Amino acid sequence: MKIEYRELIQGYKVEPFIDSETQQVYNDVTWQLLRREDGGNVYRN
Repeated sequence: MKIEYRELIQGYKVEPFIDSETQQVYNDVTWQLLRREDGGNVYRN
């Protein structure tokens, strides 16, 4: 398992993840919201 941190924009289509070290492409990525830009709760809208 590899953990990477990315900033994502709502509504933006996320491309497959490419490992910066091995250049392996991962299409089965699970993204998890860790922090909202507006400071709101990540578990509620």
